[in-house]
Amino acid sequence: MLVEDDQLVRINRQLRKIYPAHSDEEITEVSSQLLQILRDNCDIGTSDENTSFELWDSSSTVLISYPDSVSRQGESTLKTLSDLIDNKLGNIANIVHILPFLKSTSDGGFSVSSHKELDPYFGDWNDLKLFSQKHKIMADLVLNHVSSSHPWVQEFIQSKLPGLSYILSPDDIKGWENVVRPRNSALFTNLSTKHGNKNVWTTFGPDQIDLDWKDPYIIIEFLKLIVLYLRNGVHWIRLDAVAF
Repeated sequence: MLVEDDQLVRINRQLRKIYPAHSDEEITEVSSQLLQILRDNCDIGTSDENTSFELWDSSSTVLISYPDSVSRQGESTLKTLSDLIDNKLGNIANIVHILPFLKSTSDGGFSVSSHKELDPYFGDWNDLKLFSQKHKIMADLVLNHVSSSHPWVQEFIQSKLPGLSYILSPDDIKGWENVVRPRNSALFTNLSTKHGNKNVWTTFGPDQIDLDWKDPYIIIEFLKLIVLYLRNGVHWIRLDAVAF
């Protein structure tokens, strides 16, 4: 058996454990797409001077900052932040955790409205890549939800795929009184869709619509985002709100 065939078998096996209700054909299709993405991007990290097999040790320090904690007129805030660290902070940290920098609509960037673009005020993918030439970057992978303005939510409203199957919309909203979460807003938000009003799960508030991880195809979407991160200099990934 070829190594690649073995990888496909292992991915298939794990997906079947996670998604037992889905057909063999569906699981095979998802597995094949995941493997193809990995195959197409197997070169990531091979020529990166900042890549190290040493993950961290007792000397590691992480500086955490919003992408716009500092700004200077006429340039991206990511460049300003990079210059500040280089010129004023020296070797204070060998990892920089840049809080959410993708396009968003609220919650300090954690309400992501695009998985393809940065907020233009912060800069663009090239700014992030330049930042990574001097610093190891940690980025947030917001897995639990997307902004109410995200294309998937708009597709859900129009009853179009893939958004229709990516948004968590339970048939019954009763019996959830004991759900514990760090918010006092309503657990469900009612959306007016092409096929009438529907309740969607909103753990963190009405502008953050929960995703339905019962659809295995959503793994493909986030693997693509991880690849985009890695291609543009991200070394560490923080899984945001993964417990929810």
